[in-house]
Amino acid sequence: WQHQLNNLKITRRIGNSVTLSDLPLHMQRSILHRFSDGLDIINLGQVTSTLHMLSEDKHLWKNLCKYHFSEKQFCRHLILTENGCVDWKLMYFTLQKYCPKKEQYGDSLQFCRHCSILFWKDYYLALLFKDTGHPCTANNPETFCTPVSPQHFIDLFKF
Repeated sequence: WQHQLNNLKITRRIGNSVTLSDLPLHMQRSILHRFSDGLDIINLGQVTSTLHMLSEDKHLWKNLCKYHFSEKQFCRHLILTENGCVDWKLMYFTLQKYCPKKEQYGDSLQFCRHCSILFWKDYYLALLFKDTGHPCTANNPETFCTPVSPQHFIDLFKF
């Protein structure tokens, strides 16, 4: 990343502010691929013609479909274009009508059944060091960890 950052060429505007449009296309595309909601992608695509072109990328919509929905759901609601290809953008919005989307949050609250403790899972540590962010004493701590949704967390405090 440091090498890419050093070689990044961004044209400066008056006032030294940098906008999303100033970033190279591959970075703009990468940002769009981080979105988890189709309406956000549609709205961002209305800002400039370049973002519109990037927001129409079939791979973007295919990845979004695969993230939120199962292959079984794809087969039930398959939508093909005139030339026989899957219309992933239309597929996403159709599946959204009939199937619940996967809940997704930036951080995940976890419950360790072995220690009976709530903790935030640190995904960065988990990827780099196979560490959950909780110093569990169990032999295989990952088998004892259960994700806690925001609604489930709130329900813990109901009397």
